[in-house]
Amino acid sequence: MSLPSDFFGRMVFILQNYGPSFLAGAGKTMAIAIVGTLIGCVIGFAVGIIQTTPESKQDNLFKKILIKGIKFILNVYVEVFRGTPMMVQAMFIFYGSSALFWN
Repeated sequence: MSLPSDFFGRMVFILQNYGPSFLAGAGKTMAIAIVGTLIGCVIGFAVGIIQTTPESKQDNLFKKILIKGIKFILNVYVEVFRGTPMMVQAMFIFYGSSALFWN
């Protein structure tokens, strides 16, 4: 079967032959987007709760240092992820994880 020469004929040809693959890919994309959104919400709530934790003068020195250290790490995390484009993050995670886990 040859590819039609007009635009709409090609579109119908592609959808007839590859439509199920497109639908499967769209379903997987939606699943990844939903899971990513849920994980992002959990991380965001956790960061927000920790960042708004009050510090009192009655806290011992270890607790003050621990809270300040955690808040500093979370500030760095937020600024890095806020300051870089999502595509750069995706490439870093994809290629970085492949270099770490799969020789």
